[in-house]
Amino acid sequence: MSIYNGTFSNVTLNNISLTSGVIGQSNYTFDASASSAELIICITPDSTGVVVVNYVTYLANGEVCEERIQLDCKAPEPTSDCCPIVDFKLRRSWPFFNKYVGTFEILNPDPSNPICSVQISSSPAGSFNTGTLIIDGTASGQSWNSTSIPASGTLSPQAINDMLFTLTAFSYKGKITICVTKCDGSECCYEFNWNGKPIIVFPWEPAQLGSDNKLVAVSVSAEMAEDIDESIKYVSFGFADEQEIEGDAEFFAIGSTGDCDDRDEESSPGIIDPDSDDDGISDGTESYMSKYNALFELTCPYKPGEDTQAPSFNLVLKGGLPKIGMALISEEGNVVFDGEIDLANPDSVISSVEIPTEKSASTFRFLNLYPNPAEDYFTVSYVTSKVLDIDVLLVNQNGQILQIKHEGTVNAGIHSTTIDVANLPAGVYQAVLKSGGSMVTRSAVVK
Repeated sequence: MSIYNGTFSNVTLNNISLTSGVIGQSNYTFDASASSAELIICITPDSTGVVVVNYVTYLANGEVCEERIQLDCKAPEPTSDCCPIVDFKLRRSWPFFNKYVGTFEILNPDPSNPICSVQISSSPAGSFNTGTLIIDGTASGQSWNSTSIPASGTLSPQAINDMLFTLTAFSYKGKITICVTKCDGSECCYEFNWNGKPIIVFPWEPAQLGSDNKLVAVSVSAEMAEDIDESIKYVSFGFADEQEIEGDAEFFAIGSTGDCDDRDEESSPGIIDPDSDDDGISDGTESYMSKYNALFELTCPYKPGEDTQAPSFNLVLKGGLPKIGMALISEEGNVVFDGEIDLANPDSVISSVEIPTEKSASTFRFLNLYPNPAEDYFTVSYVTSKVLDIDVLLVNQNGQILQIKHEGTVNAGIHSTTIDVANLPAGVYQAVLKSGGSMVTRSAVVK
């Protein structure tokens, strides 16, 4: 017997249940060895549509009978996306200049199908030390190594909602591939850049301004450590630590120098620009500021490695000196750098750039989620590098999808939308950007 678009899920032959070697298969030969055969089968369709069952009966006298049955079946709808959401962050391990710690956080959107194991590989091959392993919020004592979690077998207990692990390496630069295996046997793989120090942030000394030392000014100028083929068009800053949003720190004023003046045909990036209207911002730069984020759009995109000084971005903050997340975005919308900078420690750079396994670096990315925490709604801002179909999801800690906003087809560029949370209980949720089989996530706190 053979099945097209389906597999055996239950089989009884002459009142005897058969399981070994047949369940989950699409073809099988049954040995009746009897004067009559009563065969009862149940089929699980691979997809909604026509399922065809072909069977051939061989009789002891040499006769052969062939039959064909056509069924119209509906496959069960999946309860959630199969693939977990993986977030990667890379930070320097002070006080070592070339030692980095990579943190991998895996969110499972379908708790009914837990995570059973994780495989890790690097290209080129590198030497990594294991660090923390946390399963569903609890530190795990299960044995694991730099290539497999666990070292053998499957996780016990299994990762129902989430898991986190860390790896450390000295002077490594390459790609890390993480393959997550669910307990139903499905596997999803992700590829990340382990870049070491992808950018150089020029040192600065924070300057106190205003009365009672409540204003702090810093200047950030980021040079790429390596030449790239793309030019930087957008630079985004925002609070990196959600807990600091609950404090007193906020953006007070912003400005920049080093972008071109679009009215001067001879000007170019790297030249200090005029400020004709005395607004503190060079004439060639458009900028936008809210309480917890700032965005600069360069009129003349800056291409690292062209013997020009990188533009400088001046940030004035009130009420504290928080960790700032910074993203450098190319003209095509690619996120060239996405990470954190501790303004109190210019040498602390954290990289979080992901390259999906089957896609180019052109993708989509969160820019900001604010206000966070929120009582009524969140504003989600994101950037796409090309025309994409985008969905925005809100997921609770149990992996349930509470809201889906179909953004539809969006062009390359920066976009924003809102998520209504007025009727949700206080707690931590996940805002998810989804396009096809790719997803990125950001924690969202409802208060």
